[in-house]
Amino acid sequence: MNNQGQAVATEGALHEIVVYPIGSAGRLGKPWQVELPGDGGVGETSVTLGSHGKIAVGAVYGNGVAIASWTLGETPPMAQVFPLSPSVEAAGLSPLKAPLLVIGPSAVTALWTIGLPPQREETIYPPKEIEQAYGPFGSQLTSAQLFAAPQEVVDPYLSLEPNGDPVASWLDDGDKIRTVTGPRSGALQHSATAQEAPGLFDVGGFTSDYEGDTVFSYFSRVSKTAGELRYMTSHDGGPFTPPRDIALTGDELFDASVFAGGDRTLLAFWQCESPTRDCKERGKIGKVSGALSRSFTTYATPEAFISSSGRAVIIYHTECCGLYAVTAEPGRQFTSPRRFATRLPKGYAFGAGGDEEPPPSTSPNGHAILYFTNEENGRQYLVRYTP
Repeated sequence: MNNQGQAVATEGALHEIVVYPIGSAGRLGKPWQVELPGDGGVGETSVTLGSHGKIAVGAVYGNGVAIASWTLGETPPMAQVFPLSPSVEAAGLSPLKAPLLVIGPSAVTALWTIGLPPQREETIYPPKEIEQAYGPFGSQLTSAQLFAAPQEVVDPYLSLEPNGDPVASWLDDGDKIRTVTGPRSGALQHSATAQEAPGLFDVGGFTSDYEGDTVFSYFSRVSKTAGELRYMTSHDGGPFTPPRDIALTGDELFDASVFAGGDRTLLAFWQCESPTRDCKERGKIGKVSGALSRSFTTYATPEAFISSSGRAVIIYHTECCGLYAVTAEPGRQFTSPRRFATRLPKGYAFGAGGDEEPPPSTSPNGHAILYFTNEENGRQYLVRYTP
């Protein structure tokens, strides 16, 4: 979504990427088709929407990825395909997910991982390489390898600095964090510098705010019965700070989520189990650069985001009554719950898609599109949130 209220969704079809406009009520409009050259199969798709209707879409396609960018209202161009090199294809590698995409002031940057596809449903091989494509918006892009790890690459993340420069972060080979930046041409620079995440036991992930901060969160065991939720920050692509503690938790952590947003606000919530500590469904909010001092109780399986002004929003669903939102302005406590949508259709639920459930699509000014998955047939239902 963007601040003009425009929102889109994508799906793969035979030899094309289908792009749907999403109306103010969450309904899908007449779609656009992005044609793909050749006869490869279309896999997972991705999309990002910039200001003034700038859009970029990507997809796993054949033995590579496909990317296109244009302005809404214009005819979409044929997508540009980036096939694997012969040596990479001979090794049995392939793109594992649709490209991550950002649109800068005049350029597009895309990032995707290369690895061995699962041979069986229960077998997962982590990716080992990161590829990038970059170039002027609406034009042909250039592709190049960005990074190759001896063992694995985990959780790559792509965002923009306040001046529009791209920045990418990832974890590789266990506990090494890397961050690279690039100029407005969109090309990310190679990096040989790595930092360790002390005591890393389980990965939370990366998030970023509107002031140039990238945040990496993780879980660390401190004893047999307790652990800590921690975070490290990097500003403008610089080195990560030493870890700061968010909270002491139980020996197991579930559904931990950390969100950064405007006014350098940082929001965290988690569920955990401990034989000695009552720590279920807790949350904290504060500043990226300091302690998360304000605590609150969260709700089962919530979604959350923070607007560019620093307004934190937590959304949860109750089977009896529908969707509710609680909000907190910078430095304030959360409001009482406000219902903004009635009950979902039968069979739809938060989190029913598991790890593949899309996060909310949000705009800087605090609007959001929420995705719900039918537990039986996998179909998705969209709900639009307006502040």
